Amino acid sequence: MIAREPTDDDPQYRCFGVAGPDYGIIQNINLARALDRLTKEWPVETVGALGKGETVFFTLDAGHIDIKGDIIHEYFLVTDTKDGKTTMRIAYTPVRVVCQNTLVLGLKEATISAALEHTPGIEGEVNFRVGLIEQMIKVKTQIAMSFHQMSEVFLNDDDLDFILEQAYPTPKKPAKAQLLETAFDELDIQALGDLYTEASEAVALWEYYCARAVTLRTAAKTLFEKINDEYPMIAGTPWAAYNAVVESADYRRGTETVQESALFGARAAEKKRAFHAAMEVTLSKLTVRAV
Repeated sequence: MIAREPTDDDPQYRCFGVAGPDYGIIQNINLARALDRLTKEWPVETVGALGKGETVFFTLDAGHIDIKGDIIHEYFLVTDTKDGKTTMRIAYTPVRVVCQNTLVLGLKEATISAALEHTPGIEGEVNFRVGLIEQMIKVKTQIAMSFHQMSEVFLNDDDLDFILEQAYPTPKKPAKAQLLETAFDELDIQALGDLYTEASEAVALWEYYCARAVTLRTAAKTLFEKINDEYPMIAGTPWAAYNAVVESADYRRGTETVQESALFGARAAEKKRAFHAAMEVTLSKLTVRAV
């Protein structure tokens, strides 16, 4: 069992997970020491923890890039989760300075996995694999190129709709809905009992999320138009559309923990889908232009 000892602000033991004999704990102090070699290149900006302390994170300041006057502050987000199954990760996580939008990416190249494994004996000596800094520099370069490409082409209405539909997809109709497509009389409905009730509830939930997807697309389109008005140097581009989705994810109200969701949860997934879709449109237009 992986447990955290009581602390001053949470005076009880907390279980984070269960692991086998091949799992080794990386204590946070040793992780911080290991990061020292990275901080010579990129200074630590923030340190924090999520949940009850099972996940610790560090942000490293990686400088700035300029996308047609739109300044992006670059960070590397280092996360380590002690749950028995998650390895430490380093992800390139840029932030749009003008509104502090966190540009979570969907490219697998944006996450650097060649970092730390939880293995026996790691407590005594924590080392990064050779070439990590070179990988981090490569990620910065690749993503900066993608951002610049997104700012170089322009969307039509169908392109924008495609990006927003990918960011907020219509959910798949539940299998139970087929039951309701059959015409039943009152006696049939009574005979089906709970099965009919469950199908009705499933369809109602599906219809709710369908309507929610439409609402989110409409809100993002409004933000896209706002970005176009306020930042004419990127107006009408996939870059503006992507940032509209990101801004919605970062700032709209919700019942979940918004900041955590925007980095790791459902809202982060919206950003990733929007990034993939925006790049798909971008590369398609660049290919046509090159012909």
